[in-house]
Amino acid sequence: MELCYDPMEPEHITKCNFTCETTNCDNNALHVSCPEELTRVPCPESQAEFNSIYTWFLLSTSLTVLMLDPILNRFGIFVCRFICVLFTTGGLVCMCLYETNPYLLWGAWQLMGVSATMYIVINIREQCALFPNASGISLGLINGFFDASAGVFLAFKFIYDADLPSVTVPQMFAYYTMGVSLIWVKLFFFCPRFDVRKEENYTVLSDSFVGGLCKSTKIEVAETKTEEAKPVTWQEYKKSVFSLNFLLFNIFSIISTVRIASFQIWILPWLKWTFQDLPEDEASELVSKNMDIYGIMYFASMVICPLPGMFLKALEKWICKEKLKAEYFGLIWFSLLTVSLCAALSFQMCILGSESNATALVIEFSFLRTIYFISRSMYLFQQFPTEHFGLLFGIVIFMLAGTQYTIEPLFTLIQELV
Repeated sequence: MELCYDPMEPEHITKCNFTCETTNCDNNALHVSCPEELTRVPCPESQAEFNSIYTWFLLSTSLTVLMLDPILNRFGIFVCRFICVLFTTGGLVCMCLYETNPYLLWGAWQLMGVSATMYIVINIREQCALFPNASGISLGLINGFFDASAGVFLAFKFIYDADLPSVTVPQMFAYYTMGVSLIWVKLFFFCPRFDVRKEENYTVLSDSFVGGLCKSTKIEVAETKTEEAKPVTWQEYKKSVFSLNFLLFNIFSIISTVRIASFQIWILPWLKWTFQDLPEDEASELVSKNMDIYGIMYFASMVICPLPGMFLKALEKWICKEKLKAEYFGLIWFSLLTVSLCAALSFQMCILGSESNATALVIEFSFLRTIYFISRSMYLFQQFPTEHFGLLFGIVIFMLAGTQYTIEPLFTLIQELV
């Protein structure tokens, strides 16, 4: 998994320089200096290893929601968030130390995969209860910022490509780990111990772990009569899990997600195909330019994410006059928008040699990705009981994980047909 000299590669033998630091030159004293273009790209074995890490990461993220959601329902938000934060921190520590042993990358990604998707479920359960009148905007912000979080590693890539001598990859991971320490602050100071309570003058701080240690808070809680949350039974879950509504949603979700996820994997080879008839230097520049736009548009999710919630609010205020009716027609509109944009992208991907088409496609895809993932969460949250959201979301993610393996064969099939 190291990006280094490969003695089995003929090009490395002819282009690398060898110097000996001692009179008796052995493997420890031999110093190999290779051109940067040879060692910046992983060898096939490393690429295969990275693909395996990502594959198992997908499995981790899809399975753990199903395992952690019962803990969330039984023990509450604080315990479940504590488990997630613990795994995230462990993964980041492994990431910081990967240079000591590259196989720590396995541990890093799997540990972070345990909690990755569960943060969406926890935050939706907490924030939508805190702001019930703005649940649409809350769902949009949570999903949008989760989508934009992928841009963090793209930012690392830009810094790495800039070849800054004072910034190493382990240092970037270390700074990131220190920043993520804020999730521990959120855990102890601004996280409900069980669930958000529907009370007057309720604050998350007073209901947090630290707030519970304060004497005045303990008295206040003792004097407040609150109903204990009853665990959801499997009989209640079955009404949602085996409903026609959920079945049809899964079919639509699988088809849409495969189309959207495939673009993320195909974008680089597609851009190279699009500009294949141009001079090599011009084609490389256009591919690089559009890949940069693609990366920057991840951060645009933070601007796009409030739009679906604001649209539902406007629909409720100016047209439908009722929240449920506005949510119903809003979700229909989002579904039609998803189908239309997927069809438009498929058509645009057949156009060869157009820079404006390629740039428009990259920007359109960013809107499609953000709006679709937000509307998917909205549908589950609004069309089913709130306490069922975690399990249903976990089932959807689990079913989608298997479909990811169809993307590569589809790409190979399309290449053979073109």
